[in-house]
Order: sequence, then C-alpha cells, then structure tokens
Amino acid sequence: PDTTLLSDIPPQDAAFAVNLPDYNIDEKLSAEMEILEIAVTCHPTERIIAGNGHVKSIELSSLIGKNVKIIGQVINRRRIKTKNGKSMVFLSMEDAFDYFEVTLFPEMYRRFGQRIFKKPFLEVSGKVENRDGLLTIVADGLEVCV
Repeated sequence: PDTTLLSDIPPQDAAFAVNLPDYNIDEKLSAEMEILEIAVTCHPTERIIAGNGHVKSIELSSLIGKNVKIIGQVINRRRIKTKNGKSMVFLSMEDAFDYFEVTLFPEMYRRFGQRIFKKPFLEVSGKVENRDGLLTIVADGLEVCV
C-alpha cells in the first residue's frame, strides 16, 4: 500500500474549469487600470472617441489653422510664468495613435486649469497651430472625460 502523505486522496480523472462569462471591454479597461495602472486591451481613448466626431492625433498635421476637438490622456503638464507673471501650461497628451501638444494661455489656464488635474482624460477644443515647426492645439475649451 502507498503510504505517502496524500495517498488517501483519490486521484482526479480530469481537470475541470468553471465556465464564466467574459468581462465587457469597459470592465476589462477598468480592472487593468486599477491593477496594472496601464491599459492592455486597447487605448482608453478608443472607447471614448468611437463615433463622436473627434479628430485623431494623426490627422492634426492636415488641420493646421482649423478648430478641432480631440480626446487624449494627459502624459505631462508643464506650467510656466509669462513675462507678466501670469501662469500658463503646456500639456503633452496622447490618444491611441500618437502624442500631441496642447497650450493653455493664461486666460484659458485660469478658466480651465483645475480640470487638468481631475482626471487623466480630457476633451480639448481649440485651433491647430504650427509653432516653430511643432504642432500644438491652442485650447479654447477643456472638458474632463470619464
């Protein structure tokens, strides 16, 4: 007779798995952000912009001088003081396609500045400009996205 430690436990004929429903995309993204602090399934902005008429970052070079709305995730914020001592901010943002820059001049920063710290996803409206070879969106509106 086998007298090992687990010899009195009957062997399993086959492994079994519980068949559970899959998470929906929003649940997956939420769990990924909470646990991993990064989205793996898809870029979170893909879920927000689907069918809402926002431009993509890869389209900005063809929209110089135009007013646009774009949704992105804030990657970096850089606040500076103007010659007049007023604060303004430069945002580095990304969507599912590329990085882009946003400029909030003092009046817009005063009006919307608190929003850039609330949630990482923002809807920016403004004019696409080419400043010294760099594309930027000069913001005239800013909304927090879910």
